[in-house]
Amino acid sequence: MSAGTVSEVFVELRVVFNGQPKEFRANVHQPLRPVFQRALAEFGVQPTQPDEYGLFLEGQNQPLELDRKIEDLNLPENAVLILQRRTPPRGG
Repeated sequence: MSAGTVSEVFVELRVVFNGQPKEFRANVHQPLRPVFQRALAEFGVQPTQPDEYGLFLEGQNQPLELDRKIEDLNLPENAVLILQRRTPPRGG
């Protein structure tokens, strides 16, 4: 490995949707968006609008920034992320 190469470091993340957890392994040097997109596919969620859903750190009300690197979000190993709607559905 050359001196300029960034080593790959992976973290295990748990994404929960409707009470069902799934494990994802992600490179900390990559943005969170690929994990989000894999979670949507794994759970069979097909949003009608691009920003309809978000990933939230367990216990927090603000969605995580999907285009930030995982290491920059300071997510701990085995962090629990909640896949949910950013806003409640309208109408009824």
